[in-house]
Amino acid sequence: MKTCSKCKVQKDPSGFSKKAALKDGLQAQCKACNAEYFQENREARVAYQVGYAKANHEAVAAKHAKWYQENREAAAAKRVEYYQENRESVAAKKAEWYQENRESVLAKNGEYQKANPDKCRAISAKRRAAKLQRTPAWVDLEAIEAVYAEARRLEVLDGIPRHVDHIIPLQGTTVSGFHVASNLQILTAQENLSKSNRFELTN
Repeated sequence: MKTCSKCKVQKDPSGFSKKAALKDGLQAQCKACNAEYFQENREARVAYQVGYAKANHEAVAAKHAKWYQENREAAAAKRVEYYQENRESVAAKKAEWYQENRESVLAKNGEYQKANPDKCRAISAKRRAAKLQRTPAWVDLEAIEAVYAEARRLEVLDGIPRHVDHIIPLQGTTVSGFHVASNLQILTAQENLSKSNRFELTN
């Protein structure tokens, strides 16, 4: 057990944040007292953190990079878990951000394509080849065209760019899908560009 230096209550060590510089490796104040202090001094603390980050940009970036390398798998798992639990709110937030930054995003994409024409052509060629390889002889082309037509209709209706995406990626690392209507879904451009090319198997 450990006694908080502020509230003087004995608590389990799990109730304290870590601090390697101290003898027991834990902060003197418990998490609850730290949270209370932060709320009471939120603006001043945020201003201090922002100022510190600007003044020590390289050191902070190096520290974050080191932490990420040491905790890469855990961080990735946490991001996936958060996305699964908050899929709708995340999608709505990304769509809102895209609408607010649409022109700059399109300009940036155009600049990248101009600066890397060969790379962009190579990626497009690879994807076209993969689509041909994953298109079965029995495919219903009219059904596929209907999905693309619906995407265009939605885009004209609300002005939000739409992409037709493969639910199971054509070039997935775990499993690859077919280019058929049942494997297609309509996403906003921002939703599609923000997700990775992966398919997660569920029980």
